[in-house]
Amino acid sequence: MIALAVIVGAVAKGITGLGLPVIAIPVVAAFLGVEQAVVIMAVPTFVTNLLLIREHRAYAGQTRHLPVMLTLGLIGTVLGTVFLTSVEPAVPAIVLGVLVLSYVGLRILQPSFAWSERTTAYTAPAVGFLGGALQGATGVSGPVIATYLHGFRLPREAFVLAATTVFQTFALVQIVTFIALGRYDSTNLTLTLAALVPAVIMLPIGIRLGRRLPTERLERILLLVLAASSVRLLYTGVTGIWG
Repeated sequence: MIALAVIVGAVAKGITGLGLPVIAIPVVAAFLGVEQAVVIMAVPTFVTNLLLIREHRAYAGQTRHLPVMLTLGLIGTVLGTVFLTSVEPAVPAIVLGVLVLSYVGLRILQPSFAWSERTTAYTAPAVGFLGGALQGATGVSGPVIATYLHGFRLPREAFVLAATTVFQTFALVQIVTFIALGRYDSTNLTLTLAALVPAVIMLPIGIRLGRRLPTERLERILLLVLAASSVRLLYTGVTGIWG
């Protein structure tokens, strides 16, 4: 089940730029617990991000607000990682789930919706910090970062590059923090390497599929992934509150 989740997540990540931690971490957590799942998936996420950045690096000029998002995200990632074992994810999971699902509904009802550059100039720092905090605490920042960047209406390659660059920065800080906290013992290191192999093998397949799919279909796939992530967040929040 863990291997299957990593494979599906890696293919989805190759197509849309997100999907690996969103899909894999909940499955891994069901067997090993949330904390260990976040630690294990950090390295595969980092490596697949690196491959995607190399693949789409020529589109860097079409992104915007990345420096400020990355700077505030760094701070949020460190704080979220340090408080990983004590943070209560139920309430923020429900709030984020509702926000992401609302955005998906808005895009379905108003396909032309996009954030204005004026709006993103003011909101990018807060979104970067929130995404970093979520990455550190739960290992998953995709729902908030991807939802926000999706509203920029960038070309697919520029969107993937922007989202992956943010994820990569968070992942790097997270891994360094995990190492400093001694989280990579022999067991976690072995499981991390085991998860890395199928992720690296399947990512190029997703990239090739993404190149061949029409823009409209890619849009539907991305909205579907966001909707699925919002449902997972809501489920996590509700079960966390009601036990």
